[in-house]
Amino acid sequence: MMITSIILKMTGFFGPAETLSAEITADTVTARLTNGTSHAEKTVAQTLRGADAQAWQQRLATIAIDQWQDDYPQDPTGMIMDGTQWTLAVAWADGRTRQMSGDNVFPAGWDDLTDLLQQAALAPNGHILPPQRWQFDFVRFADLNLPHFHGDTEQIQHSKIYQQTILIDPARHTLQLRTAFPDSRPSHTTTYTDAHLVDALVPAVSDAVQGLGQLTTTKLDTTDYPAAAFGIVLTYQDDDQIIVQTDADDTEMLAFWRDLERLVDRAITLAHHEDDREWHQFGPFPEYYVQVAFSDGGKAYTYKTDIPDLAINDQVTVPVGANDHQLIGTIVAISDTLPPNLTIPADAIKSISGKNE
Repeated sequence: MMITSIILKMTGFFGPAETLSAEITADTVTARLTNGTSHAEKTVAQTLRGADAQAWQQRLATIAIDQWQDDYPQDPTGMIMDGTQWTLAVAWADGRTRQMSGDNVFPAGWDDLTDLLQQAALAPNGHILPPQRWQFDFVRFADLNLPHFHGDTEQIQHSKIYQQTILIDPARHTLQLRTAFPDSRPSHTTTYTDAHLVDALVPAVSDAVQGLGQLTTTKLDTTDYPAAAFGIVLTYQDDDQIIVQTDADDTEMLAFWRDLERLVDRAITLAHHEDDREWHQFGPFPEYYVQVAFSDGGKAYTYKTDIPDLAINDQVTVPVGANDHQLIGTIVAISDTLPPNLTIPADAIKSISGKNE
């Protein structure tokens, strides 16, 4: 049965109260995040629709909130000065409701729920799924000075000097660079079809776009051209588009375009390297699993990590035991998937502390 409402309130002795909530229908998810301080409350909200709402609800269903306990009291043997006290109110479409609470103790899937609610409330441009297509255009103009200008009835015309386009299409694993000239100079297009290149480029470009904040569809005033125009076209699922045209000489936009060019140049340079480890240095590296032994032929223990370039026989520092005592071990196996026959829950696997050079 579909969850229709979630209200999660968290408080701490030292920090401000925080409320994460979501109102859910078959087609939408409206999420809010409120941080309360002694002075005021600040709320941000976002509504997900279409494929984004469906993807969010599918992830929510995997958390299995209906299997959580009503109460998660603090361990009486523990002594925590601060921590987190929380309450969770959930409603289902069939009219059922539940109230749950905890004191520095959390159910399995807690981090997944808080991450999911935060992601929806802070979703850039109302999307948690990445664009299906990215297009960025930089256009430079030149003024044509008319010999006899008689007033408002005659407008100074603008001529395009050149246009540069960066097109990223993750579905087709394509990066395309185009330069177009309006005169007799030859225009040219370079296309890279490389899954590794595009997969590494997309999260880096996504981070750069998020730095621009919430984008809304805007277009330039055609009666007052700037010296240079910058355009962004983000195409999401369901053909939803955000189209931005703005003055490229705006400080923020000019800095973004230069950052974008550097990202693309670096991606192309790395695309010519045969060693896949180069890609690990470009963008976020996915988490994977390693087996670590502390003596030759000794038992191997499973750890997770996102440290790039680890290899078998590398020495690493890992946490051991309830107190996470740091020991040096040797990697004896590496896997992209969770090892079979694991004797501990996946969310209990500890992370490698670091690589020993």
